[in-house]
Amino acid sequence: MANVPQLTVNQFLTEDINPDLQAIFFGFSIPYLPDFLADHTLLGQSDFEKLDEVLDRFERFVIGLRKYQSAAYTLRYISDPSKGVINVALVGRILEHPAKADVLAQYAFQDLAAHLTNYGIPYTVLTQNTAAPSLAWSRNPFGHSSTTFIEIRQKEDVIKFSPRGDITSNSTAYVIYPFIRPQGTMIDPFENLLRQPFQTVISIYLQPTDVLPQEYEDMDQASQIGQTLADLNIAPVSQTGIQRWRDPAAEMIGRIYATYRKSLSESFIGVVQIASIDAGTAWNVARSYASALRLASRNKSPIEQELPSEPQLVIPRNSADKNIARKIFEHFLWSPWGDSQATPGKERFPYLMGARAASAIFRFPVNVRGGIPGIAVRQLAPDFEPGPRPDHINPDEIQIQ
Repeated sequence: MANVPQLTVNQFLTEDINPDLQAIFFGFSIPYLPDFLADHTLLGQSDFEKLDEVLDRFERFVIGLRKYQSAAYTLRYISDPSKGVINVALVGRILEHPAKADVLAQYAFQDLAAHLTNYGIPYTVLTQNTAAPSLAWSRNPFGHSSTTFIEIRQKEDVIKFSPRGDITSNSTAYVIYPFIRPQGTMIDPFENLLRQPFQTVISIYLQPTDVLPQEYEDMDQASQIGQTLADLNIAPVSQTGIQRWRDPAAEMIGRIYATYRKSLSESFIGVVQIASIDAGTAWNVARSYASALRLASRNKSPIEQELPSEPQLVIPRNSADKNIARKIFEHFLWSPWGDSQATPGKERFPYLMGARAASAIFRFPVNVRGGIPGIAVRQLAPDFEPGPRPDHINPDEIQIQ
């Protein structure tokens, strides 16, 4: 594969999960970010229009990570308060049978390198060296130090249906307020990250997955029940005639699940982890990142504008929760943890999202003339595709590569 690096022994780490599963880690350091809005291929006239195009490209970048179902990726922003720097790394993990893991990791490594190049993201390959930034350091910059983990998920809720006529309803429904799409420049969380006194990591975990048939069935059923109960003609016992009763909560539940289901054609497990040796610092950064996800989007459809989209901050309450959170952070092995209001079959819903929603969290900040705190930004020279390259040239021709 031309111009794409080959994975060498010094550029990956191997862990045996069990006799039938082996994890192989590889990754890239991103030394600077391109000035996305200065890309000469953007068609928009205003900064807002150009930003919308860039955010659409982030969605396509995420879709490109679905090729390997046994892969997981973390996009990491690791602060260094002493130097005023935020290190950026993209680390991948392949989880496969030992007989297949090496070959699949090589393919995934090459594809990820080509993917970064396709989107104009510069990189250097992370190695096993102990000095930062290295592959091991990018996976866990805190070593064995006690670490606070805060997880940002799609918010869960349990909603009670409204009474219907003189019938008292005790029925409830589980619902999530899913992420919808990327929005804004996302600069504020990095300003906050850089001003914290302790090293902190924003780690965005992404794992390709498929929606299970039972999950689709649960969404369809919830949407159907919600839309049915939203507008009923009933005959109250205490009155004569038919009365029309509307339930705004049921209507919202029906529309949330209908919209959520449509968004999952390219699905992922996604979650944001904030990690720091100082609990107060972790909370400051987590709240800042979550608040950036709450911003109103200019490009939501009319239906999306009326639907709630809300992040939820969760912290481990016991050692079992913390061990799972650390396993996700360091070993890229996801499983749900903590208290949940999910009914059976919906346990993955706070983490399950389509590519557009995933790109709301798994993304880069966008420079708008003032730079990005802690992260170098460069305006790249325009490049142009010369078109087809002939296999041979005539004696009186010169081919310029």
